[in-house]
Amino acid sequence: MIPGLIGTAVYQLNVFVDTIFASFLPEGSVSYLFFADRLMEFPLGIFGIAIGMASLPSLAGLSSQGKMEEWKETLSFTFRLVSFISIPAMVGLIALKTPIINLLFQRGRFDYAATVMTAKALLYYSVGLWAIAGARTVVPAFYSLQDTWTPLKIALICLGANVVFIAIFIYPLKHAGLALATSLSSMLNLILLFRKLSLKLGKVNIGKSILSLLKIFLCSLLMGFAAYLICSLGEWTTTGNEGEKVLLLGAAILIGLGIYLGCSYWMKNEEMLFLLKMIRKRK
Repeated sequence: MIPGLIGTAVYQLNVFVDTIFASFLPEGSVSYLFFADRLMEFPLGIFGIAIGMASLPSLAGLSSQGKMEEWKETLSFTFRLVSFISIPAMVGLIALKTPIINLLFQRGRFDYAATVMTAKALLYYSVGLWAIAGARTVVPAFYSLQDTWTPLKIALICLGANVVFIAIFIYPLKHAGLALATSLSSMLNLILLFRKLSLKLGKVNIGKSILSLLKIFLCSLLMGFAAYLICSLGEWTTTGNEGEKVLLLGAAILIGLGIYLGCSYWMKNEEMLFLLKMIRKRK
């Protein structure tokens, strides 16, 4: 159980390390990272972790039956499905970071300067969102093979890498450098997990995943650009006008989501078609 917990919680451990280093930075750095992490945890906790854990019974069943080709395809599809949600969430957080933070937190002692500093942390945390969510689908794959030690060893390597990245970025970027270090170590974690799986079982249909990721990223960019343009019509440096801000931010999210889903459907994205099929079945 202990190696399983550490292997799964490498992102949370990195955030804890960030907090320790942030305590040596100027006042407010710990708070900037905390608020940015709360916003990151929302899409990660609702979608990334849930889908990753839901795949474990299927992967374990296929592994116990020796159906390794089906196991690989299930893992590949689960990773693409998580990416279908996490990549637009990443782009959305980057595009709307200032409006979201302004609306949720900017009041009282949390002024516009605090919004800007929190937005910097959110930007660099968000860059690694897809990798953090992706790792949450790959780690259960090792557990389905009754291997809890490999994710633990890779997690320890990435914890060490996080400290190295912090040493590189903490002085030029301050608290934002801590967030960037966590994102880079999360990407390294995902790469090492996939590499170990490939060495252990053979390639896991990387080509199909890359094509799907390119489609998802393109649709996400269109979504993020549209959402950013809509929110640019508002004034996000001051407090007040909450009603107007809610309408603008809500419109940006809904229109952006519509563009993303429409673009994905037009490009015949497999994950989009799968979700549509599931919705129709539930009706």
